[in-house]
Amino acid sequence: MPKHRISQYHNLDEKLAPTDIGGTTANTGWIYVGDCSSIAFLVMTAADYSDATCVITVKQATDSSGTGSQAVTGLGGTLDAADEQAIIEMNMDDMYGGGATDGNYDYLQCVVTEASNTGVDYVSISVIKTGDRYKAATATLNSGAEVTDNT
Repeated sequence: MPKHRISQYHNLDEKLAPTDIGGTTANTGWIYVGDCSSIAFLVMTAADYSDATCVITVKQATDSSGTGSQAVTGLGGTLDAADEQAIIEMNMDDMYGGGATDGNYDYLQCVVTEASNTGVDYVSISVIKTGDRYKAATATLNSGAEVTDNT
């Protein structure tokens, strides 16, 4: 099995710093996913989170301005207590192969909504993008065929 560094194939990014969503909605913004093989949204409630329900939705769009946005079928969840976390994962083969979506949706957004409580309720979202979807060729043979290094 080839050895590799985690940092070569994984990217961790905080997309929503701890934010008070008491009675409101917040999101990660649109994230380009055409360059990865999978993505995971790590949604966490803080220690001071009340017992209100935080609804998590993943949306897709065709561009970074949200054109054609719609919820991704089957992705989402809820958190309803302090110090909870949810990991929502998606394989890009499902997205581009007619699984969860059927179109050219290259952007995803994670949305958290809390409608029942206007108190202080902090939520954060981190994003983990994994692998290279389209690796660059590392050599060209005389025949013109490209060789890709998959190690």
